[in-house]
Amino acid sequence: MKKLSLTIALIIVFSAFQGCADNGGAKKIENIGFDFKEKAQIIHSNITNKFYDKLSNLYYETNLGMNGKDEKRYCYLWPLAALFQAYAQEFIAEGSKDRTQIDSVMKSIERYFNVERAQYTKGLGYDSYVVDMGGGQRYYDDNQWLGLTYCDLYESTKDPALLEKAKAIYKFSWSGFDTKTGGGIYWREGDFASKNTCSNGPQIVLALRLKMLDQKDDGYVKKATELYNWVNKKLKSPENIYWDKINVSDGAVDKTAWAYNTGTMLQSNVLFYEITKDEKYLKEAQAIAKSSLSYFAPKGQFPENIWFNAVLLRGYKELFKIDGDPQYINAFQKYVKTVWETQRTGVDQLIGVKEPKTLIDQAGMLEICSSLYN
Repeated sequence: MKKLSLTIALIIVFSAFQGCADNGGAKKIENIGFDFKEKAQIIHSNITNKFYDKLSNLYYETNLGMNGKDEKRYCYLWPLAALFQAYAQEFIAEGSKDRTQIDSVMKSIERYFNVERAQYTKGLGYDSYVVDMGGGQRYYDDNQWLGLTYCDLYESTKDPALLEKAKAIYKFSWSGFDTKTGGGIYWREGDFASKNTCSNGPQIVLALRLKMLDQKDDGYVKKATELYNWVNKKLKSPENIYWDKINVSDGAVDKTAWAYNTGTMLQSNVLFYEITKDEKYLKEAQAIAKSSLSYFAPKGQFPENIWFNAVLLRGYKELFKIDGDPQYINAFQKYVKTVWETQRTGVDQLIGVKEPKTLIDQAGMLEICSSLYN
């Protein structure tokens, strides 16, 4: 009887110790009883049914496109780049070998490639709209998002053609650099009005990803550091949040803060740490993560721009791999659950608070859900 009592006592003490460890020691990603994989599959199906035109292999900008009611029926490159990343994240999360969906989207992307323009610039740049339907300007950030997806897919498939595309996009984006305002890349080709965090942060991430994937010293870290220092000098707020842009003509800063700009700079710091092992980058990443959560989700809900939030999550996930702090992932899980419960239309189950429903919102949520079950 004494031995049995002692055993029970030890179990109680051990259980109490485990409870303390779970609460105050090594924290874990919470199980909120939400099936992210199932939701990703639903969103994917909705995109196929409501936004995809099988005859042209192009995607609609909004859910009105199927009825031809959009001003421009098919989507711009930006939402397509968001969808490309979402499908890539889903492909990686599934551990799939079937590239049918990925290859199909890559064919769609090629409809935005302007052969004539390619003769006058180095690297690989895509127009903002379908070329045989009028094309558009070439935005450096839209192209950088594509480059980052090619990096992710190369890491998963080891297909060298994907890495070459990422390198070529990286090269094209550098054509938007000059030393006015002390450096930085313009927002879009031929428009010298502003230099934006959104066209510099992703280029930093792209440079560091290429360094990690290629391992050759092609100046990636040096170039990334140059842009990193410039963004921090010109566009970082005292609260560790990143502002939108600087006007080249007068140096005035637009202090609008978007979640994705802070997300790319958060991810940049983590990647710098992984490459250099310099603790200053890890500390900076942790400071940015903390500030971003209180700034963008003070009451637990991130802003309405879902895809911007998806890019912020990329930074959080990168940091979690290093320091194991789950608070940012946990916050995103709760955010997604709330969005799912409050921001879906009853009939077609599309995501978003505004009408018409947009492809970029669906793509953003698909990336987030795929990221959270990966």
